[in-house]
Amino acid sequence: MTVHRAVKRFEELRHDRDRPRSGPPASVNTVANRQMIKKRFKRNPRAPVRKMARGTGIKETTLGRIVGKKLKMKTYKLKKFQKLIEENKARSTIPKMTDNTQQSLLKLKPTWQVVNTLGAL
Repeated sequence: MTVHRAVKRFEELRHDRDRPRSGPPASVNTVANRQMIKKRFKRNPRAPVRKMARGTGIKETTLGRIVGKKLKMKTYKLKKFQKLIEENKARSTIPKMTDNTQQSLLKLKPTWQVVNTLGAL
């Protein structure tokens, strides 16, 4: 903010604080609700936001906003995927490589020979 604007605002308002905001005050994003949400997430950190919203009676989007912006927590969703054992990892990566890449890897790490023989199965 420029000095001119700061002086003008001070002369207008007679203080250096922000102007009063328009619109109704926050009704859901209150300190009490934030504390209640924080306690619930501490009790069960893996609880889905959707389920938490149903339990508290707060809209899902509002709850997500409170969790993200006010409580500085990150939301995440666990994703399921197939677990690959070492054998399968070797089979899936080695055959896709070119011969030059395979040879350079074999020169660098002798353990790759075991993986390479598994890839040939």
